[in-house]
Amino acid sequence: MASVILVHGLWLPGPELFFLRRRLRAAGFRTYRFSYRSVADDLDENAAQLAAFIAAKVDEELHLVGHSLGGIVILRMLELTPRACSGRVVCLGAPLRSSIAGKAFATYPGGSALLGKSTAAFFAAGPMVRWSGTQDLGLIAGDSPLGLGQLISALPSPHDGTVAVEETRLEGATEHIVLPVSHLSMLWSGVVAEQVVSFLSSGRFRLSSESP
Repeated sequence: MASVILVHGLWLPGPELFFLRRRLRAAGFRTYRFSYRSVADDLDENAAQLAAFIAAKVDEELHLVGHSLGGIVILRMLELTPRACSGRVVCLGAPLRSSIAGKAFATYPGGSALLGKSTAAFFAAGPMVRWSGTQDLGLIAGDSPLGLGQLISALPSPHDGTVAVEETRLEGATEHIVLPVSHLSMLWSGVVAEQVVSFLSSGRFRLSSESP
């Protein structure tokens, strides 16, 4: 049985992934949830902890799915530990090319502290430019503009209310697809779950994909 490790985003402890986990289990996957301190620990610390979490598993086939900052943690982990996981990877609404809303929020009083060390490290490192890992990488973005991010800063359209579609693209990724969901609703969307299952199973999304 193939397994999936789900990695939550900023400020979200993981229970919000319940619906996606349930759909993955219904599709025949075993699921695990990796919890990390998205604010207190920096990006490399969380990446190292994810690598250790994976190393403790004995599953023959292991995939990774990360929402928002969780996707960034996954890709950073694979940069530092390329052979940690040979399965496929899906990022959901991950601002891989940086975050306009996040950087704007950081300028507010206390904003940087609330965003935490992992986000600060990501901003300091600069945007991801190209995926050069060996794993199939599927990127899912949303274009339903419902979210607080657009209240913090003007976001280029299309966007999911928090992350612009352009911020989710990464050269070298296997596929990139845009779905009618917001940054949070993608976590319980049946359409998103179907695409995740399809990519993890076959390395392709069911809908027409776009060039990364």
